[in-house]
Amino acid sequence: MGNYDIVYHTTNGGAKWTAINFGQDGWVDDAKNLDNGTAWLSVAGSGIAFTADYGFTWK
Repeated sequence: MGNYDIVYHTTNGGAKWTAINFGQDGWVDDAKNLDNGTAWLSVAGSGIAFTADYGFTWK
């Protein structure tokens, strides 16, 4: 069974990946990020997930 509430995060160019729960269940339709660490995920049927710390925590 797959999870639909995680994103994979790396800080070393892809050598190691960590699954991080973004707090919403659904397919991610779109994603946008800025160089200052903010990012938004459009989650189908759920809304928008937001991070301000390079994807370590989500609201």
